[in-house]
Formats: sequence, C-alpha cells, structure tokens
Amino acid sequence: RVVIIVFILLHPVHSAFQIIDIRQLTFNAGNNISPRFSPLADKIAFASDRLDGKTYQIYVMNADGEHIESLTGNTNLSSDKPDWSKQDNGGNIIYKEGGVGDIKMISSNKGASVIQDIIAKINLSGDAIDEGSPSWANTDLYSIAFSSNRLNQENVELFIYKQGYDTPIRVTNTEGEARNPNWSSDDKRFCFNATIKSSNRGVPIDVDKEIRRGVPIDVDQEIYITSSENPTADYIKITNNNYKDEEPTFSSDDRYIVYSSISFDGT
Repeated sequence: RVVIIVFILLHPVHSAFQIIDIRQLTFNAGNNISPRFSPLADKIAFASDRLDGKTYQIYVMNADGEHIESLTGNTNLSSDKPDWSKQDNGGNIIYKEGGVGDIKMISSNKGASVIQDIIAKINLSGDAIDEGSPSWANTDLYSIAFSSNRLNQENVELFIYKQGYDTPIRVTNTEGEARNPNWSSDDKRFCFNATIKSSNRGVPIDVDKEIRRGVPIDVDQEIYITSSENPTADYIKITNNNYKDEEPTFSSDDRYIVYSSISFDGT
C-alpha cells in the first residue's frame, strides 16, 4: 500500500464547489501523509517514510509538488502531524516525534525562543508520556493545543497551553482518547476526534490495532466540537456512525468540517 498526496482545486459555484483539477503531488515509493498548507498556501508540510519505508520524517514542498526539502532526519524516530504557525506566515512548524514521544519545533522566524520555552513546558519526562497532535492557534502565536496521557496513561485527553500559563489546561474528559484538535478561525472552539471508553472492556481501545487483529470493535470514535475557552463546556457531537472518524478540520469560515472516515473492517 502506497499513500500519496493529492491536491484538489475547488471552484465556488453558487455556494457549492466544483472540482476543476485533481493533481498528484508525490510520486515516491513510500507513504506520504498528514499534508498541511502553509498560511500563504505556497508550501505544503507533510510526513513521509520514503527514506526506509519504516519511519516517517517531516518534509516541505512547494504547493505544486516541486522542491521537496527534508526537515527532519532522525530515522530512529518517526515524525508526524506537522502544523504551521499562522501569525508569522508559517515561520515555525511543530510536529510530533516518536510513537510515544514529544512535540518538537522547526523554526526560521520570530518568536522561536518563546515558543521553545512553551514546548519545553508542554513535554513531560517519562517514556510512557505521549504528547501528540499539536495544533497551532490561528490568532495567537503562543497558543498550542495538543493531546496527552499525562494525567492517566490509559487515557488521552486534549490540553491547551498559552503564554503565561504555569501548566497546560485540560479541556476534555472523555475517559478514552481525544486527539487531533483543530482550532476555529477565531480560536474560540476546536473540533477533535474522540474514542469513548468501551463499556465492556473498561479501558480505551487502540482502534488501529484492533482493526489489524480483526477484533470486533465496541467503540464510539466520532467528531466533536467544544469550547477552547471554557474547560467545563459540553461537547457537541458532530458525527454518529459505525466508522472511525478522525482528523477533522474547520473550513476558513468555520461553516464546514472535513474529516476522514474508515469502516471497522479496514476499508
């Protein structure tokens, strides 16, 4: 199985969209995942295992697929989930390093030292602590949402860290797994995917692992929206089906959410 990155060009037609171009951007033998446009839409950051077919590294290419540049080179640890800073037109990229790992940053612009201090406060020591799914706020260079199992290694919840905070603030309490936060344009809300704890197993389920094993799935991984400003706010459930829904993203006007969905038979 080879995963490629495809660019889809949309054209607005009376409040709908017409696809006028679908273009393949990557042609290597490896898998290419997690593409993210830069704020100016002139570059795309993504993860690829093209070096050895095993570990993912972070790359950047022009929006047309040309001039691919490697940003990470640690073949012992996979890197994934890149995200651009918005307030400085993409001068910094954060990403997750390692399967159970830390959040890292690549910088070529302003605010680097302050952001590094923030990331140092986000990452906790310990081999079993998993910090991941980093997402930069749209209006604040120094606000980052991320997932972590820091409070209970069996559960993954979402947290927000802002400049001036002593510690990150927990914003979900799913008792399962909450990942892949994506901020609304005004940073007042974010959407995310969550796996609710199985009622008959009593522990969160690794959906990908269970699919590979062919085990019947008893989970509810759906897309939700919640407030980024009120940690006690209710979650709004956006999807309700028998699929693995994940990686939601707001449209620029916050009217739509796009996400991926996988059936539990792996299709």
